[in-house]
Amino acid sequence: MTNKILFSLALFCINVSLSAQQLEEIWATGAIFDTPESVLVDRQNNCLYVSNIGGKEPWIKDGNGFISKLGMDGKILAKEWAKGLNGPKGMTIIKDKLYVADIDQVAVIDVKTGKVLKVHTCEGSTALNDITDGKGKKLLITDSRGRALYELDGKKFTKLIDSTKLDRPNGILTSNKETYILDKDGVNKIVNGNLQMIINGMPGGADGIEPLSKDEYIVSCWSGTVYYVNTLTKTKLLLLDTTAKKINAADIGLNKSTKTVYVPTFFDNRVVAYKFSQ
Repeated sequence: MTNKILFSLALFCINVSLSAQQLEEIWATGAIFDTPESVLVDRQNNCLYVSNIGGKEPWIKDGNGFISKLGMDGKILAKEWAKGLNGPKGMTIIKDKLYVADIDQVAVIDVKTGKVLKVHTCEGSTALNDITDGKGKKLLITDSRGRALYELDGKKFTKLIDSTKLDRPNGILTSNKETYILDKDGVNKIVNGNLQMIINGMPGGADGIEPLSKDEYIVSCWSGTVYYVNTLTKTKLLLLDTTAKKINAADIGLNKSTKTVYVPTFFDNRVVAYKFSQ
C-alpha cells in the first residue's frame, strides 16, 4: 500500500472519528445567576463553583461579585457562597483552597466555609481573567487587557509574557506537563517562554479550555461556540453554536469521569450541562 493511500486512509479515520462527536444537553438552570463567567468542578467535594461578575460591567471593582455553589445536578446549594468579590472569573483548586482571578487580584477562598481568607494584589494588572496551577505551588494568571501572563509564587507576581506576544489572552491550562493559553485567535502552547499556535480559526474570543485526555480538549469561545480540539492532529470540531441565539459560552467546566461539560452563559445568566460523546 502506497504512502499516499495510507495518508488518505488516516485522514478518513480522523474525519469519521470527529464527525461522531457531539454534545447533548442534560440540564439547564434557570436564569438565576448574575453574569456567570466560569464553572469549576470540585470532584473531591462533589460540587460545582460558578463565578458571578455581578452586573453588566466585568472590569469594575464594585464589590458585587460572588461565587455560587451547585450540586452536580445543577441544584443550588448556596447562591452567594463566597461574597465580597469584584468581577471574579477563572478559578482553580489546590488542596482545600479556591483561587479566583478577580480584576487585579487573586482571591483565596476556603472551600469548606466559602470565606475569603486573603487577596494577593497584582500591581500593574488591569484584567486578570483565568488562573491555573502551574509547577509546584505556583499559579499562572492571564491579564486580558494588559495582554500579559503572570506567575504567582507565594505572594510574588512575575510577568512571564507581555503584550508584544499576546492578544487578549484568556483561558489558561497546565495539563500533562504542557501549558496552553487561549487568545482571540485560538489555542497556543507555551514552549520555552514562547507561544506556538496549535489551533486557530476560533472567532469570538477563545475563553475556556478543559482536558479530556492527553491530546484532547474541549474549548469554548465567548461568542457562543464550543469545540473539540486535538492538539496532536491539530484538528478541531464545532460541537455547539448558540451565537444566533445570542447566548454566550464563557469559561467552561468539565467532569472528566462523566464527560459532562458545564457552560456558563454569561449575560444569559444560566449554566447548561452537556454530555460529550464520541
